[in-house]
Amino acid sequence: MREAKDEAALLAALPPGAHLYAFDERGVSMTSLAFAHDLLGAEAQHGGGAPLVFAIGGPDGHSDALRTRAKQLISFGRLTIAHRLVRLIVLEQLYRGFRILKGEPYHRE
Repeated sequence: MREAKDEAALLAALPPGAHLYAFDERGVSMTSLAFAHDLLGAEAQHGGGAPLVFAIGGPDGHSDALRTRAKQLISFGRLTIAHRLVRLIVLEQLYRGFRILKGEPYHRE
């Protein structure tokens, strides 16, 4: 029950126009290049300064309401990964994504 309450609070707290991306095992798997371009690149069309919000699913994933509200569901595979590790993975992918978009040599395909 707590997770449903937490998700309801998260949805209520989202700023208007926020772009919500949910990490959920039902989401799509993507490469680092796709992550960079789809979430961070000009193709993402986040203009206007709207915030990006990332939600990590609990043990039972996300609620239907949150999945419906999300701009995209993203999966890191079917593995169960601790929340703290997922946060690190997301941060690393954001760093990698910005390096990809700048054409810097951090990323190798």
